[in-house]
Amino acid sequence: MSRSSSALIAAIAAAPDGAARARLLHDGARALLADPAAVSLVAAAAVAADEGDDTEAAAHLLSRALDEARMALENGAPEGAALLEAVAASLSARDAAAAFAPAVRMRLAQSYARAGLAPPSFALLTPETMDATAADLAAFDGAPDIGAALDKVIRDFGDEPLQVHTALGEVFAGLPPEPGAMLAAMTIARPGAIEARLGLYWLLDQRPAFRLAAATALLRRAEAGALPPDVAALLPAIRKWLPQERARDALDVAIRRLMRDGAARADSPAPTIHRAAASLPMAPARRA
Repeated sequence: MSRSSSALIAAIAAAPDGAARARLLHDGARALLADPAAVSLVAAAAVAADEGDDTEAAAHLLSRALDEARMALENGAPEGAALLEAVAASLSARDAAAAFAPAVRMRLAQSYARAGLAPPSFALLTPETMDATAADLAAFDGAPDIGAALDKVIRDFGDEPLQVHTALGEVFAGLPPEPGAMLAAMTIARPGAIEARLGLYWLLDQRPAFRLAAATALLRRAEAGALPPDVAALLPAIRKWLPQERARDALDVAIRRLMRDGAARADSPAPTIHRAAASLPMAPARRA
């Protein structure tokens, strides 16, 4: 696999159609899982300074390999941990030798996000890694206009909440939790129905900052009478999955407000299942 990594990446970049590309990605990722030492070559190609077809192909191959490793890890297979550790060791060493540029960090963050994994420190944008001036740093504290970007995502994915959430997750992946959670809250606060439904996905995010941001934004909408009935009806069920934390406290306030206002009714439309997932926020383990 080590000798053929470059050839595989080139073949993915030159694939004649989506089906051929998907097959190459699948087979290549499975081969990397069996030979984690070779993944360092793919990781090196994914962090290239240019953004050409080969770099994009390497980033997608890295993401598929990370996804295979995640599933293997969840199933108790040792190959998963071996590949994840190999990627982390390779990229951490490269970042320590010469800090990755912001564009490279965003590329890596998207690769991890597509695989359902939290981006490591070498894939996060911070003021230090951005080498920002004081004026640039204000972007972390201000309120960026995400309206146009969100409108485009909604148009591209046909108002499908799951697809919109996935796309935004890739956009926010390179940010530290606090700025990313702030953008999530700003998204939920918009008046549309799809924005409110996005809050349900972020309520079940593995990152506490996103869960709190979602619960707080949904509470604000409930207080303003701007929460769609179908979204409101799902809050009590979702609450059961949350650990005891500030996010659940905020959600409790929202539920009480909705019940007082008569917004949470049993005759609300039944929810539509878009996807079932096993990864949920977990409460801290109790001591025996």
